[in-house]
Amino acid sequence: MKRYALAAVVMAAALFCGCEQDTPVITGTRTIKVDGLEYEMIFLQQPDFTMGATAEQGLMANYATETPTHSVQLTSYYIGVTEVTQGLWRAIMGDSLLTEERQVLGLGDNLPVHNISWEDATEFVNKISLSTGERFALPTEAEWECAARGDVQDNVYSGSSTLENVGWNGYTEVKKVKTKGSNGFGLYDMSGNVAEYCTDWYGAYSSGNQIAPTGPASGTHIVVRGGSVKSDANECRVSARRKELPADAIIDCGFRLALH
Repeated sequence: MKRYALAAVVMAAALFCGCEQDTPVITGTRTIKVDGLEYEMIFLQQPDFTMGATAEQGLMANYATETPTHSVQLTSYYIGVTEVTQGLWRAIMGDSLLTEERQVLGLGDNLPVHNISWEDATEFVNKISLSTGERFALPTEAEWECAARGDVQDNVYSGSSTLENVGWNGYTEVKKVKTKGSNGFGLYDMSGNVAEYCTDWYGAYSSGNQIAPTGPASGTHIVVRGGSVKSDANECRVSARRKELPADAIIDCGFRLALH
């Protein structure tokens, strides 16, 4: 029988930048333990930020899809320090989809699971929630971008304006998690490695202040963020967006967990 445990550790942090709004801060961490594996998460206490193609994104931004910029206030949430690995996938789902034929960008417990659909990721979320009694989810698009921007809100990528420092792109295989630099929240691989599913349906942004936005009520495509080893640098920016069909297994797509 699988053994599941959750351990919460509260820590103090003072993170700030010269922004007009309050900069999001980490106020705690949590470690999920599943059959001896650990999945670390950080806690953001009611963060707010400006979402979309802010000034630092410059000419790389796709202004048709990344504007208008808008102020977002989120409710508190945890988000995973890394993508879900193949090892954690196995602990919850067994060997389903973990073959060389399916994990075509690399097979290994410390590599991010990929070449899955949004529906596959949602099934994992439902199963780990049932197993632990916790309210796991895919992050909303706004939660994802807030976490990716970190404590410095004017980086082009997650943790740096130089992609090489923090992200894997331009490769034919995925890389082990946590092998590039993190952002100021201690989150890894939010630019590059695998692109990440969000829970939202894809749609145009709305202007004006928003509280905990969750995207359109319905749609045909879902949101993917962060870029991958197969992406160009532009796709790895913190405000870059793309869309995929929810039932399609996408070769470079994986996900990370949120917890509410």
